[in-house]
Amino acid sequence: KKSASDDGSVTFGRISTVSGQGSYVFGGFEDTASDSFSSISGGSDNSSSADNLSGGLKNTSYRLQSSVSSRMSSNARGKYSYIVGALTNTAMGLATYVV
Repeated sequence: KKSASDDGSVTFGRISTVSGQGSYVFGGFEDTASDSFSSISGGSDNSSSADNLSGGLKNTSYRLQSSVSSRMSSNARGKYSYIVGALTNTAMGLATYVV
């Protein structure tokens, strides 16, 4: 019975850890949504709105990278940061093209 209760506590610890990581990732999306909404509703011209939107995407990709890459090996971390960098450059390119 003691082993069963110990297994339950370990399982609960894993669930709480996963929920904490999920809320951290979700917080990054919340910040991006608020930045995008403020830039669209209060932007005087289209160029500033596009710049603010690209900044929100870059911040989200950086937060995802910092939270995920800490649990990866050095080889996988380099590949992941390269993919995030490509996505960030794409967002900047789209903003420049829209302007």
